[in-house]
Amino acid sequence: HLPTGRWNPVDLLVYLKFAPSKSIARNLLRYGAVEIDGSVVTPVVKEINLKKGSVIVVGKKKDSIKIGSIGT
Repeated sequence: HLPTGRWNPVDLLVYLKFAPSKSIARNLLRYGAVEIDGSVVTPVVKEINLKKGSVIVVGKKKDSIKIGSIGT
């Protein structure tokens, strides 16, 4: 079961194991390497709202990881 609801982006990346630490998660955000539902998540974003069917992409397009089943 993947989480829906409001999340701090750093905590979400660590929870979903896209980053091994909060420091690395912040770096991913700083470099613009995280997209949620097609929008780049920047370090100024303090909260995101995940809905059922949200897609998270981390990394370059060719190395992206997509989760299409949030909340199922």
